[in-house]
Amino acid sequence: MKNTGKKFLSLILVLTMVFAMSSIPASAVNVYEENEYKGLKEVYDYGNKEDKNFFEKISDTFHWYIARLFVLFEADCPICGEHFVIPGIESDVVVYYNQAINSLKNYKGTVYMTKKTTTNVQISEPVPQAVKNILISIADSLSGTSQISYTFFGGADLNGVKITDVVQPLGRESCLTAEGVKSSFARMSDNAGGIESIIISVVEESTVYDGTVVQNPVHNMCIIDPLNPATLEIRPVSIINAMINYPETVAGITFDKKGRVDSIDIRLPIEVDFTCRISSLIAVTAACEAEIIEEYDFTYIS
Repeated sequence: MKNTGKKFLSLILVLTMVFAMSSIPASAVNVYEENEYKGLKEVYDYGNKEDKNFFEKISDTFHWYIARLFVLFEADCPICGEHFVIPGIESDVVVYYNQAINSLKNYKGTVYMTKKTTTNVQISEPVPQAVKNILISIADSLSGTSQISYTFFGGADLNGVKITDVVQPLGRESCLTAEGVKSSFARMSDNAGGIESIIISVVEESTVYDGTVVQNPVHNMCIIDPLNPATLEIRPVSIINAMINYPETVAGITFDKKGRVDSIDIRLPIEVDFTCRISSLIAVTAACEAEIIEEYDFTYIS
């Protein structure tokens, strides 16, 4: 009798996994239920509206049960990852990102912040030999790591530095829109608001610097301060013009148990093709690649 029971259970588990695995193509589009489970809104219902036939509905139902089983153990579905999202931001994580950053910028309590900035600049080959060493030396001078700490009381420190002026985008509100997002992700938790972390990847953008004025990347500038060659201290080099490419800016936020911003991580890769002049030399063309990483950590005192 015991063996019969085990065989029956094994058969059920096998059928469950078979049905669940077959649901991946049928579940390509998320459908959300109105009810909530463990404070999270369910992505899959009992048979998605996109399902074309009876078997697809059955497979989705089994898949849904597997996702619900794994969330009991605080784990992701082993078949296709996350199955649960925060009610109200399931289709637009970018809205929550903006709200989180702007709430931080307007925080009036006491908070301790450390900001670490790491910059790496590399001159791309080929570079004219006559200017190679000079450009490499400038790239090295722009590279490195710095760290600074602040304690903000009511939005500013004792020197008058405002929190909004040291958190990207500097001195401005975060205003990224869905059109500027390449991909986004939210990880759930039991924190206030039900979210542990979010990640935003910005679409690729290119801009032009004409030697005086630089175009702003419409989407990237909503969450970071873009590169302005005119502000760089790179003497004796002067940049005549440049094409600046932002291949994929990535910004991530983690939250504490009260739903406040606990950390921010921004990774800004940049590719630049430029024409420059060194002292009285004729103009030469070159290229460089850079990555700027900004890491913020916050400790709330009140």
